[in-house]
Amino acid sequence: MKRIVFFVFALVFVIIFGCQKSTNTVPSSPENPAPTNTPTSTPVPLGKIVYQSNMDGDYDVYVYNFSTQSNKNITNSNTGYDGQPCWLANGTQIYFRTDRSIGFGGDIYVVNEDGSSPFEKVGTSDEKYYPRKGNFGSSRHLFYHKYNSSTGKTVICAWDEVQGKEVVIFQSTIQNYGYCDYSTVKNKIVFVNDYFPMFQIYIANPDGTNSTLLTADEISIDHTCPKFSNDGNKIVYASDSNSDGNYEIWVMNIDGTNKIKITNNNDNNGWPCFSSDGYWIVFVKISSSGNGDLYIIPATGGNEQKLNLGFSNTNETYPDWY
Repeated sequence: MKRIVFFVFALVFVIIFGCQKSTNTVPSSPENPAPTNTPTSTPVPLGKIVYQSNMDGDYDVYVYNFSTQSNKNITNSNTGYDGQPCWLANGTQIYFRTDRSIGFGGDIYVVNEDGSSPFEKVGTSDEKYYPRKGNFGSSRHLFYHKYNSSTGKTVICAWDEVQGKEVVIFQSTIQNYGYCDYSTVKNKIVFVNDYFPMFQIYIANPDGTNSTLLTADEISIDHTCPKFSNDGNKIVYASDSNSDGNYEIWVMNIDGTNKIKITNNNDNNGWPCFSSDGYWIVFVKISSSGNGDLYIIPATGGNEQKLNLGFSNTNETYPDWY
């Protein structure tokens, strides 16, 4: 009732004082031109998106450039699996997961964006997934998760570039950890685990301390694939918010507040990522056939746009935008 009274009062205030103000309006003239409303234009998507696709029959890493509208397979020299790519901070090199060394998709390589000079970065015997850039040249140079065969669970690791060794950040015998992303600006990691047992999103220091649950208000719903905005102030993620198995894209502050639903298409959406300027989000929409297509949408919500990659009936996933 108080809200209704306040609304009526506010409306009367606007009518009375708005009308009074209008009687004193200064006429427009060449010296005093009438104000005009300048339409705001939508920023053009810029930069480059790296992603994985099975366009050539096996999975490879591709780079799509918005400026040149070009699309290039940069790992076609390997006949096996290459995927789950991520830009390094320099924007000219890419981490990716590959089977080219040990035959079952477990290694992490780095390659130049034109496909030249691929080399092994992390070559332990465990299955490794989802490499993400860390603090370049430090003890947290690179983050990823791997399968621990002794526990049957996935653990989050970092590559220590100083000592040339792997460091375990999070591990457990009863829960899985994964999908870690790092913010250079905030010096924080965001990740998921399935303790509740639905996947929930946490934020922590790069050494694993000060871990904080960000999705405690929706503990019965799956949340996954979190990624920081370039300025470190926002996290984009996928959530089964309708509890129907079709994930929507959401954005929240890094303290877990102000959760906003970005997509509302009743499709299965995942693997979201901010553009460098923070205006856009790229994400994957899964079709009824099980194939993924890349779409972009404003980070505040709006119209979805399918990226024209020149492919059809193929599976494009794991985008990362630089």
